Amino acid sequence: MKKLIILCLLVCGLCGCSNHNGSIIIKNKEKIKLKDDILSISQIWNIGLQYSPFWGEDKLKKWNDGYVQAISDLSMISNEYDKLVIEQKLLSLLDDGHAIIFPNDEVKKHVGFLPYKFDFFQGKYYIISKVGENNIPIGSEIVTIEGMSAKDYINLYMKPLIPVKTKGAIDSEAIKRLEYGEIGTSIEMEIVKPSFNNKETVKMNYYIGYNDYDKYDFKSPKKLTTKKFNKIYNSDNYTLLQIEEGKYYIKIKSFFDNNMIFEFENNIYPFLKNSSDIILDVRENNGGNSENGKLILTKIFGLELKDEIGYVQKKDNYLVSIASIQSVTTTMPITTTIEEVEKGLKMMGNQYLEEIDLDTNNKIMTKLEPIYFQGKAFVLSSYKSGSAVDDFLAYCKQIKNIEIIGTNSRGATGMIGMFPLSNESIVSLSIFNVKTYDEQNIQNIGIIPNILVEPSIEDYVKGKDTQLEYVLNYIKKGDYSEN
Repeated sequence: MKKLIILCLLVCGLCGCSNHNGSIIIKNKEKIKLKDDILSISQIWNIGLQYSPFWGEDKLKKWNDGYVQAISDLSMISNEYDKLVIEQKLLSLLDDGHAIIFPNDEVKKHVGFLPYKFDFFQGKYYIISKVGENNIPIGSEIVTIEGMSAKDYINLYMKPLIPVKTKGAIDSEAIKRLEYGEIGTSIEMEIVKPSFNNKETVKMNYYIGYNDYDKYDFKSPKKLTTKKFNKIYNSDNYTLLQIEEGKYYIKIKSFFDNNMIFEFENNIYPFLKNSSDIILDVRENNGGNSENGKLILTKIFGLELKDEIGYVQKKDNYLVSIASIQSVTTTMPITTTIEEVEKGLKMMGNQYLEEIDLDTNNKIMTKLEPIYFQGKAFVLSSYKSGSAVDDFLAYCKQIKNIEIIGTNSRGATGMIGMFPLSNESIVSLSIFNVKTYDEQNIQNIGIIPNILVEPSIEDYVKGKDTQLEYVLNYIKKGDYSEN
């Protein structure tokens, strides 16, 4: 009998059968988890403060106020998905297109995706891709979300989670942020199907797990514009198509591979030597090493391109020390100058930037002479591509026989820093502020095209590439010799 009683006590103790003791255990775990979450938010705040190169007085105030609000919000929720939202909301205050939270495994369990993809076209939001067959066609316009106009809903709930603020990019990424939410929940929308004027209410469910997302086949319209061209070469880095004799289309998919210049020389260079018109497409390029893009342009045009200018936060312990002393006393060391104090105060406020050399001195020795291309070159740009693409387009601006056509680029350049948090998530952000060689800002502006051509939903549904079709007609007319 004693053994039975002792066994029952052990089981009750381990399983929390006692309401009093069990609640203590649960509360202690919650307190530990809350402390860990608060620590992670504090780490995000401090990392941004120490490394972001984009601070000003107003922005610093917003950052500090956002941090206080995030700590307050954390104390009121326990859902892992909501914690991710709080982190994203704080990080968005950096106004930095490289700022991202990579969630930990526990958070991923609470994130679900819709079986649809969305995008932004000319001021409106549309369904552009879907899983399986259903009665919601691609190209349907999203008119309302949860009883609000789509624009108002996106502005109120989605844009505050988006770090990039560049025109077009923030709208595209805000509607794409709606593609995932808390798993098991749903969202209600009113849509208008193509060729119909009546609204239809639909409920979409967040049921696709974070780690299962890649297993689903999203259907999109087939791209028809490039199908009529002759495919000459295709790889992970390039696609080379012949439009007609002497006219070529080159899609550059990435700038990550540091051997891609040799691939260019071996497989693309021979075709461009006697060409009259070339199209370089970087709209779906996922970035990488901007030096690779510069090398490609140098190989085609044979020009010496001016380097961009980079700035990074700089701290000097001596200057910070004398500035901190000066901030609390009227006494200033004899050897200290006013300029040193002012510089130290800027360092204390995380607003002192020092120019750095962006030339890595890692020169790749290529085997072939430049082509010295004298024809007309067109570069297709989009607000969906930035980073090394921003740099590539900035270099293109220095070349007279290049026309950039499309939209502004994403406006998110500069070397990325990645920092682990105590909750095992990872935060990334820009640690360099990169400007063009003539000190023009790129961040949240992007590189502006010579000719603005926005994609249309009507062309997208038909498989037509609005921007590429524009260039093809431009080339066909052949009346750009004076541009």
